[in-house]
Order: sequence, then structure tokens, then C-alpha cells
Amino acid sequence: TFKKLPVTYEVTYSAGEGGDIIGATFNGRTTIPSGSKVNENDYMRFTAKPNTEQGYKVDQWIVNGEVQSLLAGRPYIMWQIKAKTDVKVTFKKEQMYEVDYKPDNEWGTIEAYYYDGGRKVAVEPKAKIKEGTFVEFQAAVKDGYALDAWTNNGEEIPVADIETLKASITLRANAVIDVKYHKLVVKHTVTFTAGEGGAIAATVGTEAKAIESNDQVEQGAVITFTATPQEGYELDQWMVNGKPAVAGADTKIEGNKLIVTLGDQDLKVEATFKKLPVTYEVTYSAGEG
Repeated sequence: TFKKLPVTYEVTYSAGEGGDIIGATFNGRTTIPSGSKVNENDYMRFTAKPNTEQGYKVDQWIVNGEVQSLLAGRPYIMWQIKAKTDVKVTFKKEQMYEVDYKPDNEWGTIEAYYYDGGRKVAVEPKAKIKEGTFVEFQAAVKDGYALDAWTNNGEEIPVADIETLKASITLRANAVIDVKYHKLVVKHTVTFTAGEGGAIAATVGTEAKAIESNDQVEQGAVITFTATPQEGYELDQWMVNGKPAVAGADTKIEGNKLIVTLGDQDLKVEATFKKLPVTYEVTYSAGEG
């Protein structure tokens, strides 16, 4: 009796610069050297071994001279042997790009990070990151400021979410991240009154713009209050938010003037007056002796 010999085909394989390749049986347990004869319709497993220490990764798989674009980047492929077969794998160096940003700013701070297998990885300024990495940026804005837009290399990032103060990019080139922002105009109510015996007036800034009691004034403005006593009265004291005024970094007392730098709350100022003492002329003399 006779039996048909199995049809076999020569299988060769090789790797380009940056790594190696292993040919094996379907389950990967038995290595099949390049140039071996393999039974028709058997499957082989080809595994790429990129030199990751030098920054290489799998690029393309080429079978019998044809690039298998659907298999690009895969660490291994399964291939059914139906004819003489030649398998090649090529490698490319992973491109690294710089991500730069300023963590601490006048308006607030920026944090940068990406996720690697569910693990959050911080990105420091000027860090080199792999091409294609999805990098996220989180801002924390100080009181008195608001973000208008995120920018990358001077161009606005269209996917930025101003509501959550987040932005993100897929890294394809060196990136310089920044934000556009503006100062919020924070105002507070300023009230001022004069007690019996005088009047009070207030101006704002070096231009001495007059204001009325209960006007809204921008935080940080310098307000000058001037007390004018009536005849027979003099200024007694200044009261600021219910307490006697005390000279300090934000408060100055210069004669009948009180100069206050408006802080982060409403301001109430009162000038009190007291009567001048009534005086009479007294003359006296002595006679002879």
C-alpha cells in the first residue's frame, strides 16, 4: 500500500534593522528555522522582536513581497502556508516629541499627564513623549482670573473644554502649551457717611474720579476719602467697617484724608467730628504799686 507524501513548501523569513523575527508552529511552542519545508495548509506563527531599548517598534509585515497594511504594527502574525512563502518584518524607531508648558503662572497652574495601561503618568515641562501619545492638560485658575482658550504652538486647541479647564492633544510634533486668559473685574460696594459737624467726599485713583456712596468700585482701586468739618468742628476719627482706622499697608491717614486700597470685600467708611471748645479772650493788668 502506498500513501501520498504531504505537499510541502519552503518558508523563509527575515527581519530588518532594529530587531529580529522568530518562525514557529501555530501554538508557538516549536521553532521552525528559516528555509525549512512546511506542510501545505499548516499555519505558522511569526513573532517580531523589536529592539525596544534602542527605541524600535514593529513597522510593516511583508509576505512574498507584498506589504500587509492591515497587519502593520502587530507584534506577531499567523500565516497559512499555501505556496513557497517569504516573510519579512521591518522596524522603525519610535519618534519622541517634547512637551513644554509653564506649570506656575500669574493666572494659575497647569498639570500635564497621560495614561499608560490605566496608570496616570505625570509629564514634566520639556519631557520627551512617544509620538501618538494622548496627553491631557488640567488647569487650576486663581480667583480673579478666567481662561479664554488653550493653545498649542500659538494655535488654539479645538478640543479644549473651557468649562472643565481641560485640554488634550495627540502628540504628532513638539508641543508648547499655553492659555489665553483675562482678569475678572471684581467690584465691591463702597459706602461712606459723615457724622454731625461735617461732610465727606470720595475719589478713586490718580485721576481723582468722584464717586457717590453705595457705588461699585473695582477691587484693588485706591480710594481717597476727604473729611470737611463745619465751622466750630474738627475731625474726630475715621471708622472703617465699624472699627477705628489704623494706618497700615492698605490704609493711610494724612490729615483730613483717609486713603484705602479696596480689598476683597465691601467697604464702609464713616468720618466723625467733634465740636471745637468755646474760647474767650482773657485780659488782665495791674495798677500802680
